[in-house]
Amino acid sequence: MAGYKSKVQIIGDMLTCAGDGASVSDMIQQSSTSYNRISSILGILISQGLMEQCARRDGRKYQTSSKGQNFLQEYKAFQRFSENYGMTI
Repeated sequence: MAGYKSKVQIIGDMLTCAGDGASVSDMIQQSSTSYNRISSILGILISQGLMEQCARRDGRKYQTSSKGQNFLQEYKAFQRFSENYGMTI
């Protein structure tokens, strides 16, 4: 997607990317967003219980929690719904 991404779109990208574990670098690439913006949103996702931090041998990773999986499922359903009416979120 070219242009500006909304915060909700970035959250969707991050939760999708971190499904099986991802680093901050992975999420930056997936969402095409700056480190500062990812870090800010990551703090919110962790505090809301949508994402969990996991310590691994290859560094710090983040994984989408079950609550985050539920959010992602609802987000994708709403995204499809809005696209059917010619709207983007």
